[in-house]
Amino acid sequence: MAITMFLDSIYLNWVQRRFQNVSADAARLLREANQDPATLPNQSSPLNAYLSRNPVLQLLQRNSTWLSLLGNSSGESSGVSRYANNSRGSAAFDADVGVRDYYPYIVIAMALSLMFLVLICAAYCVLPELRNTHGKNLLSLSSCFMVLYVGFIVDFTLRSRIPQRLCQALAVVQHTSFLAVFFWTNVMAFDVWQAIVTLRPLANPRIRQDHYWQYAAYAWTATVVVSAPALLFQFTDLVPHEYRPRFGEKKCWLSGYLAYALYFNLPVGIILLCNVVIFGMTAWALYRAKTLQKVTLQAEQQKQM
Repeated sequence: MAITMFLDSIYLNWVQRRFQNVSADAARLLREANQDPATLPNQSSPLNAYLSRNPVLQLLQRNSTWLSLLGNSSGESSGVSRYANNSRGSAAFDADVGVRDYYPYIVIAMALSLMFLVLICAAYCVLPELRNTHGKNLLSLSSCFMVLYVGFIVDFTLRSRIPQRLCQALAVVQHTSFLAVFFWTNVMAFDVWQAIVTLRPLANPRIRQDHYWQYAAYAWTATVVVSAPALLFQFTDLVPHEYRPRFGEKKCWLSGYLAYALYFNLPVGIILLCNVVIFGMTAWALYRAKTLQKVTLQAEQQKQM
């Protein structure tokens, strides 16, 4: 799904570029179409003829959200850009308008999760028998989730009050924490697979060597390597504006569909794909261990007979 959204975002960005220099007449038609879908221009219109050849845009058009996608361009002189900017206050052009109604419930759910995460971290810090490799991995994952949830709660509740710089810094922290969460899930998946392959219990530090620091070096190095380009492109002119992460522009997070695809969906999709592969390897190792145990048991029974 993440890779599909990445490809769709690239396509929408290409479409956006095609409409950057749309004429004033086309912008007027867009305005009329948004006010009343029944007033869409006929097939002889260049704009509608273009839409008729693009099923993706037709779908977006029927969902009444495609104008906001096309209007999210960097060209201030664009007719679509002017129209989108003028209409951004309306419900049709606010991508979060439906989600904002659920912000209080989301904040409550995150606060409850945060409370239990604090209890988990306290338990693993107090009880020495839990501080093995697997426990330390879980503690690191929980800590990343805590930072992430705190950032989201601040974003959802104080977005309109916090300064732009603080919102931008919060977006960077959330982006880094989110990537760290997925890299730690990758570490835990690998650790479980290694424990099963070597037939060594996860919770026995005397049998298993403590590889936590190697895991931590991998997880945090990978997080920095993946998040650093976003931070570099944000504060430099190395790439065009639409390819930047645009931290904190519309919310304390990534702004824009292409930025979301490049700096979040793509790396997360790759990590999840690796986790699926490791899960398959773990399932295969369990199957082989079960088969080997069954064969060994049958051999012992034959010896006793």
